[in-house]
Amino acid sequence: MVSLSEPRSYEEITANLNKEDRIALTCCNCCVRFCGSTGLEPMYALAKKLKADGYNVGKCYPSACLCVHDYVRNMKFPEDITAVVVCACIAGEASVYQRYHDDIKLISTVNSLGLVLGDRRVGNLKLMMPFDKYRDLKGHEWQMMSGKRQEKEQIPVPTEE
Repeated sequence: MVSLSEPRSYEEITANLNKEDRIALTCCNCCVRFCGSTGLEPMYALAKKLKADGYNVGKCYPSACLCVHDYVRNMKFPEDITAVVVCACIAGEASVYQRYHDDIKLISTVNSLGLVLGDRRVGNLKLMMPFDKYRDLKGHEWQMMSGKRQEKEQIPVPTEE
C-alpha cells in the first residue's frame, strides 16, 4: 500500500518559516510522486519560489524514499540550517523528524490522508484506510501522478465499513 497525500498551500508552508531561517529542502520521490502531491520537480519549484520571496534557501536534498531511515540518516545537511521543508508523506516526515527534531524546525508540504490501493490499469489510487481526520474520504479515488480527485469509482474493491 501507498500513503495518499495532497499538497498544502504555499501559505500553509510559509506560515512557520521566517526570512531569517536557513532552509534546506528534502523530498521523497515515491508515494508523494504517485499521488501527484510533490516530488523532485515540485521541490525545486518550491525552492525557487521561496528564494524569489526572500527566504534563505540552501540546497535541495532529493531521496528515493524518505521513509527508509537509512537514507535520512546518511543525508548531510549543513550544520547551520534552522529549518527543513519536508516534501514527503507522513512516514517520510516521521523519519526526518526522528533525526532532526531537537535541532531544527520541520515543515511538511503535504497532508497525508491515509493508505491507498493502486490500480495501474485504470490509473487510480483508492483510499482504503484513511486517517481519522479524513474518514469521510474513505473509498474515494485519485488519479495517479496528478492527484486529481475522481468523480466515480473505477477500482471495484470494497472498503470495510
